[in-house]
Amino acid sequence: MAGALIMVFVFIMAQSLQLDPMAPNKVQLPAIQPANTPIATQQPTRSHPTITPTALPATATAPVSASQYVDNTNLTSGINTVTGQPLQSTQKFRLGQPVYVTMTIHQVAYNGAICLNWSVNNHTYPYASSASPGAATYVAQTSAYFYYKPGAIGPGFVDIYWASSTACADEVLVTHLPFTVTA
Repeated sequence: MAGALIMVFVFIMAQSLQLDPMAPNKVQLPAIQPANTPIATQQPTRSHPTITPTALPATATAPVSASQYVDNTNLTSGINTVTGQPLQSTQKFRLGQPVYVTMTIHQVAYNGAICLNWSVNNHTYPYASSASPGAATYVAQTSAYFYYKPGAIGPGFVDIYWASSTACADEVLVTHLPFTVTA
């Protein structure tokens, strides 16, 4: 509704504008002149400044700090399901045992998503979830956890990203957490 009102206001204001702002204004001298004086039309003078392009110095764009979205990441073999806090931090897991990853999600991240790429023996398993804590978006931060049950032994890792949506197209790496799965 506000957009329509703005458009109406712009339309009304535009009605009073000159159609071609670059067209020179012609100023007519009074028509009542002595018979021997020619009628002249005065053209306003307009200066055309010379524009010289200048190159701006190249400056690197500051990288987005992923810690403003997510921090306190941990791999753990168990979690407190009420608080989301890790119980036993580790990087070694048994086949079939859940690999938990815990983290603190900050309020600035709530309008985005947490994207995880789990990998064991070069087989990657992506997962994405909204970063919003639901109705509790007023809290400054929230604890979260995710888990994966590996079906194979060997080296693995989980890459944790923040992105603006669960499509994870513009993800920002938060951290890389390696682990090992044994029989």
